[in-house]
Amino acid sequence: MLCARAPLFLACAILAAGEASPGHVSAQLILPGSAPAGTAVDIAVELRIEAGWHLYWQNPGDSGLPPSLRWTLPPGWRADPPRFPAPERHAESGMVTFIHHQRLVLLSTLHIPARAEGVQPLRVTVGWLACKETCVPGKADLAAEFHIGGDTPADPAAADLIAAARAALPAPDASVTAVRDEAGVRLHLPGQTAAPVVFPAVEGLFRSDHPAAEAAAGGWIVHLPLVAGAALPERFIGVVRHDGRAIAIDTPIPQSTP
Repeated sequence: MLCARAPLFLACAILAAGEASPGHVSAQLILPGSAPAGTAVDIAVELRIEAGWHLYWQNPGDSGLPPSLRWTLPPGWRADPPRFPAPERHAESGMVTFIHHQRLVLLSTLHIPARAEGVQPLRVTVGWLACKETCVPGKADLAAEFHIGGDTPADPAAADLIAAARAALPAPDASVTAVRDEAGVRLHLPGQTAAPVVFPAVEGLFRSDHPAAEAAAGGWIVHLPLVAGAALPERFIGVVRHDGRAIAIDTPIPQSTP
């Protein structure tokens, strides 16, 4: 059963030195060994999901809520919004959602101020909605120490996990173009040998139950109708899965119909 979208009540706060396991999801904060002041470095939150359960993508689709990260950082430090890998499309009970199974690694870029020094505490509150037949909200309060400078040995396992998560992110692709049509947007994807699956990244603009891709000369066409009452954006931003890889799209939408 899919859960209706509603404000997420986060319960069962758990404090741990970088790791927590409330309910059907376990959460861990992954840091590199150290980094110099005045630099930016990727850090990760790893979510391991119990078999049969799922979490949601940044745009959950017709139902659900995406995981959230709320950072508590030293003065002058900043963490960018999390970057998600490509999701899977899940259709059930007349609704389409965009989900993650088994494991989800969220990457954030941590910006370290030039005057940072010593060992600094990092804290993050992770919230999620895990669903199977029912949906269960979860929360983990994670904490770890970040070392400034280069004298702390890197954790090879942490470095490998962050590198793998970075490699799994959708790669930018400028070959996809968008055209406005009578219902919304028509995407042209050249040169694909298998039908692509498109995930609009911005919630509430395009219908999640859009028609399947249509073969066309030299590629595919995907029609994406707007949600009722939504205004056509200036750009289409999203992710496409095809042929075992994922690409990131950020392309302008002409505001007139050809």
